[in-house]
Amino acid sequence: ISSKERKGITKMQNSKFMVWMKDSFSPKLTKLCQNAYIAAVQKSIMTVLPIIMIGSFVTILTLARDISFLAWVPDLSLVNQFTFGLMSIFIAFLIPIKFLEEKKSEKFKNIASLTSLGTFLVLLLPSFDGEAGTINFILDKIGTGGMLCAVFCGLICSKIFLIASKHSFFSEESAMPDIIV
Repeated sequence: ISSKERKGITKMQNSKFMVWMKDSFSPKLTKLCQNAYIAAVQKSIMTVLPIIMIGSFVTILTLARDISFLAWVPDLSLVNQFTFGLMSIFIAFLIPIKFLEEKKSEKFKNIASLTSLGTFLVLLLPSFDGEAGTINFILDKIGTGGMLCAVFCGLICSKIFLIASKHSFFSEESAMPDIIV
């Protein structure tokens, strides 16, 4: 790096904006990211990131099929439905696990994640066909369109099970199963 470039970098680092970013914004953002709720959402999305990468790669391949010399690429849109198309289900399941791990309260993390997933599926308002014995969901709500609802379900169920883990109606010596005590 030449001395002229070094001076430009130093000048940029000492600009009012950069000083504000370093001294004011960065500490507040660091404190915000240490919040257990934010950390749980962040860790859940990071866990799902490989699935997002696969869905993105498949999307690029699917778009490449429109180019004449890449017409041989098979239609992989079904893979896209099982990556982006299930994103909210993954998030609703993972947030309680990550939140309760963050709070060092892992006793109820499995039942909390299943409860969150069940609550999320109920809030999607599926239609029931009694004659055929089927439940129908709108696919857009299960994918990225339902992520806000999934995050909400995950965080609420996490908080409920965190409170439940600190209280019990039974003593430790009772004959009840460990999950209840």
